[in-house]
Amino acid sequence: MRQQWLPFGGGEHFELLHGRHAAQVAICENVKCWREGLYAHDEAGEFVGRYAQAGALNVYQSQCGFGARRQVEALAALTSCWVDLDTYRAGDRDYTPDELLDAAQALAPWLPTPTAVIHSGRGWYFSWVFDRPLAPEYLPKWQWVQDAITAALEPVGADSACRDAARVLRVVGTVNSKSGRVVSGYQQTAAPVPFLALERAARGAQKPSERRNSQAPERQRQQFLRGASLAQARMADCHALAALRGSPKVSDYRSRLLYAYAMAGAWYWGDRQQALDELAAFSAQHFEGGRRYTVGRVRTVLERMTQAWDGVAGIWQGRRVDRRYSPSNGYLVRLLGVTTAEQRDMRTLIGRDERQLRRAGRRRAAGLATREEYLATAAERRGGARRLALEGYSQRQIAKRLGVSQAWVSRLLNDPG
Repeated sequence: MRQQWLPFGGGEHFELLHGRHAAQVAICENVKCWREGLYAHDEAGEFVGRYAQAGALNVYQSQCGFGARRQVEALAALTSCWVDLDTYRAGDRDYTPDELLDAAQALAPWLPTPTAVIHSGRGWYFSWVFDRPLAPEYLPKWQWVQDAITAALEPVGADSACRDAARVLRVVGTVNSKSGRVVSGYQQTAAPVPFLALERAARGAQKPSERRNSQAPERQRQQFLRGASLAQARMADCHALAALRGSPKVSDYRSRLLYAYAMAGAWYWGDRQQALDELAAFSAQHFEGGRRYTVGRVRTVLERMTQAWDGVAGIWQGRRVDRRYSPSNGYLVRLLGVTTAEQRDMRTLIGRDERQLRRAGRRRAAGLATREEYLATAAERRGGARRLALEGYSQRQIAKRLGVSQAWVSRLLNDPG
């Protein structure tokens, strides 16, 4: 049976989304022009309450918490999954909240009841608020679940563009100028949900295709997670590399750096406008003459991003693969001219030598010997075994003294090399 509470206003809306974290929240207005600010958590909550109480026009809040900027790369807290249902595009029917919930459940019976249902003034939002916000490293898994929900509810108007973690949605109690209606009809229909339960439900809904040569759903999921995880790390590396080279701003490799950033961001941006905004922000933040570095430099990347949204797949070795770019780390290191010194500050943009140094460091931290140490110990043990044999010790005695097997001693002494 569906659990329900009475509707409530903008302050409660903010508390439901953001009451479990302390990161910054973006507040936006769109009256004569788009205005946006990123505010400390408590200050943002006060703004939302005031706007709702005044019935202000076209006010939005981010659905997640952020660090220095409202960009996917700067995420600080993932609060929920959501879906924007443009029911006015899916048909002329004017749903009630219960009718819409019933329609969604018929399409995707695996979905838990959303924590909240919000009327946006024209369409509806569903929000599955987490009982505990997720750290940024969960972004690849979060994105996969978000995409699965959006795809499942497409027949009732789910907006495929409204699925990136940097998205802003209207604040309850404010007014949608397109319809003149208040963002209302708000109901809390269920308690907050654990993200793992939502992920488990999405995985359980996957059905293997009947086509013999198609990929199994779990393999497709793993392929997406590998690509998305690598992309998240590369976005951070592009910011770090630009910061290292800026004095105060980058004057070389700008086109290539923007290209690398676009290839990574395409795994997370929800629509072309979001991509353009984040690329422009990256250029303005890091480049000399940043306004010159625009979409024309990365047109092919964005074309492939759009194809991925539309379900167009590439074929590689007879298998369907994501059309978005996922080049090798070695290629990006060469493309960007990442020096040995710069690689020490990178997460993924590293060459073979740096990779081996890090592997050796991890082995030392775990108390394991490096390859060089292992080979030196093995050579010392072989020399010791041969020396003891010349002194007249038996193979059993040599094995006991060196802490090795008698078979190993036998093979060593009988080896003419």
